[in-house]
Amino acid sequence: MAVYLGLNSGSSSPVQGRVYLDDLGMEFARLQHDPYDYLQDFDVLYTIPTRLRDSGIMIRTSAESISGDHSMVIRSPLANGTERSIVGDVIAKMEVPANRDIYVISMNSWLKQLESGRLMLRALFRDEEGVKLKTFTLADITELEGGWLNQRFERSLGEDDVYSAKSLSLYMALDSQADTPVIGEVYFDDVRIQFHP
Repeated sequence: MAVYLGLNSGSSSPVQGRVYLDDLGMEFARLQHDPYDYLQDFDVLYTIPTRLRDSGIMIRTSAESISGDHSMVIRSPLANGTERSIVGDVIAKMEVPANRDIYVISMNSWLKQLESGRLMLRALFRDEEGVKLKTFTLADITELEGGWLNQRFERSLGEDDVYSAKSLSLYMALDSQADTPVIGEVYFDDVRIQFHP
């Protein structure tokens, strides 16, 4: 770990100044785990799961945000120029706790660009071996959003017949719905999965 301190003029001219530093302290805290409530915002880099940070599909950005300074974006074509008809990935994953029936998925999203096709939001349930049991459509969004939109979905494990599931994943993707590459951009933040009795 490193701590960096520097002066920046904010322009091309040389910086002038002096900084005094005293009583520098560092503290590490263990994140509290709530088996019934998963919340992921993207302001603190080290709290973002590695599979999100390193996916190559989702990028942490400060270009647009609704709460705090950062959000995530899925853009197509990808940063490396790759074009696909579907560009997306799992954006949240949580173990399904016992003795709970209601699950609530919420997030803030902004479909800022979409040439054609849709933004897909899906709930995927898997068993303990990781085999997909069921997939549920939460939303298929085809119209651009003028800004941030709060998405909220409430469902029942019993009604969905997924009591045997061990994990719930939230999948988001831009989909051209054709053999042609999708062109679009969606931002998301404050992804939450909650389980209630």
